[in-house]
Amino acid sequence: MSRRFVLTFLVAVSVLLATALPAAAAPNAQAASPALVRLVHAVTGAPAADFLIDGALAASQLGYAGYTAYLRLTAGDHLLTVRVAGATVAETNFGAVEGQALTLVAQGTPQTPEVIAFEDDLSPLALGKARLNATHAVAGAGVLDLILSDGSPILPGLAYGQSSGGIDVPANVYPLGVTPSGTSVDQTIRPAVDYALRAGMFYRLVILGGDPGVVMLEAPVNPAAESVWVRVAHAALNGPAVDVYAGETLLIPALEAGEMTQHFAIPLGLYQIALREVGAAATTEPLASTGLALDSLTLDGQARTVAAVPENGALSLYVYEDSAGALSEDSARINILNAIPGATLSATLNDGAVTPLGSNLAAPSASPAVEITPGLYDVAVSSDAGGEAVASAQALNGGVLYSVLVAGTPDQPTLIVGQMPINFRPGSVTATGATAPVAQATEEAQPLAEQVVVQPTPTTPPLLPVATTPPPATTGGTGLIGRVYNLNPGANLQLRQFPRTDALSLGLAPVGSILTVLGRAGEPAFPSTVDVQPPDDLDPTATWLKVSYTAPDGSAITAWAIAQFIEVTENGERVRLAELDWLPSDVPGTVTAGAISPTATAATQSEFYGMVANLNPGANLHVRRTPTTDGESLIRIPAGTTFEVVGILEDQSWTLIRYNPPEGGSILGWVSTSFIQFMFRGDEFLPSIPEDMEELFQRSLLVIVEPTIRGEISATAPAQTQTQPQAQPAGGAGQAASGAVATDLRNQVVATILLNPGANIHLRRTPNSGGESLGLIPSGATVLVAGRTPDSQWLRVSYDGIDGWISSQYVDLRLNGRRIELADVFEVTP
Repeated sequence: MSRRFVLTFLVAVSVLLATALPAAAAPNAQAASPALVRLVHAVTGAPAADFLIDGALAASQLGYAGYTAYLRLTAGDHLLTVRVAGATVAETNFGAVEGQALTLVAQGTPQTPEVIAFEDDLSPLALGKARLNATHAVAGAGVLDLILSDGSPILPGLAYGQSSGGIDVPANVYPLGVTPSGTSVDQTIRPAVDYALRAGMFYRLVILGGDPGVVMLEAPVNPAAESVWVRVAHAALNGPAVDVYAGETLLIPALEAGEMTQHFAIPLGLYQIALREVGAAATTEPLASTGLALDSLTLDGQARTVAAVPENGALSLYVYEDSAGALSEDSARINILNAIPGATLSATLNDGAVTPLGSNLAAPSASPAVEITPGLYDVAVSSDAGGEAVASAQALNGGVLYSVLVAGTPDQPTLIVGQMPINFRPGSVTATGATAPVAQATEEAQPLAEQVVVQPTPTTPPLLPVATTPPPATTGGTGLIGRVYNLNPGANLQLRQFPRTDALSLGLAPVGSILTVLGRAGEPAFPSTVDVQPPDDLDPTATWLKVSYTAPDGSAITAWAIAQFIEVTENGERVRLAELDWLPSDVPGTVTAGAISPTATAATQSEFYGMVANLNPGANLHVRRTPTTDGESLIRIPAGTTFEVVGILEDQSWTLIRYNPPEGGSILGWVSTSFIQFMFRGDEFLPSIPEDMEELFQRSLLVIVEPTIRGEISATAPAQTQTQPQAQPAGGAGQAASGAVATDLRNQVVATILLNPGANIHLRRTPNSGGESLGLIPSGATVLVAGRTPDSQWLRVSYDGIDGWISSQYVDLRLNGRRIELADVFEVTP
């Protein structure tokens, strides 16, 4: 994991090794672009290529296993072009949505390259946590599992061109390898390698087909409110690797000598930063420590560098302020950080004309930042003891801050370079000199394999094995199967989109139905341990299973079901729940064929929502216009009802919610916080537990709102005296419907699809043109509309029992037969 830079440094758009880490999205907010996009070259056997977005250079000579930092884009549709030696070899359109981060992976074969977009979850993390995701980019390979070194599956069941759900884990070093799905550790294809997962970072491990066999992408997640950006440099070049702590919370495991991390966000506060030997307990006497006062609101959004420096036979910690202010995409910024005690430094920048970067710079201090025109430069640093270091012909990109930390000794200085992309955009990339001229639009595209290029001989197999085993049958009696049982007479098992009782029901399975059991939901153990020792087992009333089921009408359903109502066997023998593979709970179930109609629920389908709790039997919770006990009651909702959380008062006594009754419309109002609980990714967060509330604030899931906000009822919402929806039962079973019920379209927004005859529109999982297609809706079809995105570009709809998003430009909207405008549709948060 070492990333030592001696007399040189790399930029994010250069060809990178798998162990190098990309620069992340700009820490400080700048007027800037609402979307982030980064690029990965994963085509085995293909040459380096130039990547252009809307005709502007986004990556210069990006080679296999190389990747870029995040580039900032405006929201909307964009064109990605891949060129080799001036010839266009691939083109694809993709959509960028405000606030979204995408990784575009060029994969496939040299003859048939393709680009697939994956969304990155950069939502805030709790202090000390990292987020891990995996992507399968090996064309022709079978289903794969990401495992620990002992064979425990961490992110199992990865198919080509797909991404896993993300898991949040404590910062630490994890040995990660790759095996064919369901096989043992002795069949490892990519041997387990230690990866140091750092706090505040999102990691995407991309499985490749050549050498290297994997590449790990790293990027900081978004900051919670009132945060400061911090990075750490290990400037004791001859010292051992260290663990970096804030108090007793591990932030950076196994930081190598000569390495500088990316910036990561931590909440404002007072911290004791400590360095300890790798693997030492948090209570062990530190090698070095310093107080870091980051508690002033004036520091919100600012950035700091903490450097471990050898001084007087021990380690000292120096703190530098980083110049993270607004930066034009047409300018690069660079400064010098002196981390050599007792040395005085001078530095210059040279591209034919010499630009001073600082003189008589003593330690520990930083030179003023200098803004320059992007280009190729020589960076020269000299000390008063006669030592000199020169980095030649380095590409400095527009919109990026380059911090050159000078370590070592006065007579032998060494450069460690960090980058902070502040406003990095397509077109601000400096060509590295190998970039070929742009091809003319009339030139024919050529496959990557036709370009002349010398490739290194792989040291690992170039491709992973092709899957030869057919998928398990959904109705057989052998293999890992589940039989629906233990239900009340006439009841059916709910098959839900997510592993929780309030999630959308994708269908019903009657008693005796045979399911294929894919695994169980739950958090993986780090390090790997057995959850429960036999003969004990997991609690079936609290364990969710992911299953596959073929319904009587031919619909293929992959969904979550409660284990209480499923008997799991393999080859006729009962199987313990604890022995089942762990599956990420944030990957939703799907309906891939047929016309199963989901059971209506009042569920909120976002990852964060609120739920009514702590009521007496038969009681209902008032939703009030004002946050007072005598405020006007707008509606009453029963226990188990879910809703969107808008905000909370500073004293946390009242919570502002938005509730969408099944009858239509929307209600904004206040509820007493003592009668609700918060849910995030299936986990409960209780208002009575301060640590739970603190984590929600750190993740920016909860925000403070003013008590002056007044509740309101939309025109189509039911009156307070109408019958309220019934709470969902606590278990996973639902009662079978007695017959088909016609949909009542009164007071509901209806959209008719307007396309050319024979054309279809995609129903997508997310509101963007790159979102997963859940199916096709033909011209003339009618769909129910649940809301629109804030920019009115996408509509949340339900069609044929499946909820998703469609583009708003191809519809005719009506309410009770009257045409309405997009602005009249209720706004929802994607």
